[in-house]
Amino acid sequence: MKRDLKLPGKLYCVAVSIAIVSSAGMAGLAEDKRLLENYQRAIALDDDEEIIKWSTQMIQMSPRNADAYYQRAHALCHKKKYEAAVADATRAIELNPKMAKAYVIRGKAGYMGEESSLQALKDLQMGVKLDPKVEDGYFFLGVACSVQKQGKEAIEAFTRAAALKPKDKNIYRYRSAVYTMLGDHQNALKDISLYIKLMPSKADGYVSRAGIYEQLHQYDKAIGDYTEALKVEPKQYPTRMMRASLYSTLQKHKEALDDYSECIKQNPMDEDLFLRRGKEYQALKAFDKAIVDFNEAIALSPEYGTAYRLRSRAYEAMGKKDLAAKDKAKADEIGKRPAEKKI
Repeated sequence: MKRDLKLPGKLYCVAVSIAIVSSAGMAGLAEDKRLLENYQRAIALDDDEEIIKWSTQMIQMSPRNADAYYQRAHALCHKKKYEAAVADATRAIELNPKMAKAYVIRGKAGYMGEESSLQALKDLQMGVKLDPKVEDGYFFLGVACSVQKQGKEAIEAFTRAAALKPKDKNIYRYRSAVYTMLGDHQNALKDISLYIKLMPSKADGYVSRAGIYEQLHQYDKAIGDYTEALKVEPKQYPTRMMRASLYSTLQKHKEALDDYSECIKQNPMDEDLFLRRGKEYQALKAFDKAIVDFNEAIALSPEYGTAYRLRSRAYEAMGKKDLAAKDKAKADEIGKRPAEKKI
């Protein structure tokens, strides 16, 4: 006959308590595992909202988790919440002074948030010192150096960045700008051409290279690049304005006039566009059309002294001396007025 095994009362209570604690512990471990999985999934997906959500929960669970503070700082920086990003990166550094990526994100967030650019520079220098391969460390160090007008150091940093990420288009665009600042146009051209090769569907590369060609007085190449930029982004009227201005410099007034006309279609409230097109009509001796454009410029900006002066010259060329004299007097009167004080 089988006997029932019964525990004494006190021992039974202890056994039940152990079972309850063990069950709660298992539930807690399962919850912790779920939190960690969600945190890692958010990072893998690079989803800023999710990273902020799960990083915050990780920090609540483990207040000394430096990586969670870093991940939240990174996501906050993406969302342009720079002050909060700096605060989180600072906490990550306090918890782990050797976390290179935390210095980089604090340097980036500090720079973007218009904190001390010198402090941002120091942070980025520390980041690459701790880990020369830290992601984007040398790139943002190059940016910070260029802001401080440290051209040589910026070039060196961008070159190190390019060695680590040779297909990162932005490295070449920024390094080209620094070479241009230093007057090294040949290297600037090489870099911006690399950028265009990597990003042929972006207009900004063609526009930048056109600007370099203009500085080198290679105007035909500049026109070619402005044209390529407009093929990519036809509605970019500032690019069309730049091409029109260059056409005008080259005395290709018909081409300049066509470009300014297209610009006016896109932005008919810009008095400068009417002034510029009026000048092209004037160069082509189409004085009546020039006057119409100068009238438009004055209607949009009644105290536009240059428009009165140019209209005066058009009237003079047409033999309308009274009107020319009146406009000249108005232009002189506007020119003699004291500049308004800034508020």
